[in-house]
Amino acid sequence: MSQDIGLQLLKAASKADLPFTIWYSDDCAERGDEPAYHGTSWRTGWSEATACDDATVTFGDDSWAYMIHGNEPDETVNDYSTIGHANDLMDQIGGASC
Repeated sequence: MSQDIGLQLLKAASKADLPFTIWYSDDCAERGDEPAYHGTSWRTGWSEATACDDATVTFGDDSWAYMIHGNEPDETVNDYSTIGHANDLMDQIGGASC
């Protein structure tokens, strides 16, 4: 699953030492308003991001990417903000434009 675009996004953020936050979807949120993970480790972030069918990753500049697991590996990131770190990282890894 190394070609998964969501995984590539988290690896790129980690490489840039850019903190990110993983949020579960409402139907998987057992933590209330608390994030599942916040930090720069792509391994921990990916583990949390794949614990549910979908998750949102946010960055400190209010940019975000929405992941749906079960899609094709190049379509895991279903949508993302068109500004900020999320957009820059998606451009860097060759993600499709939303």
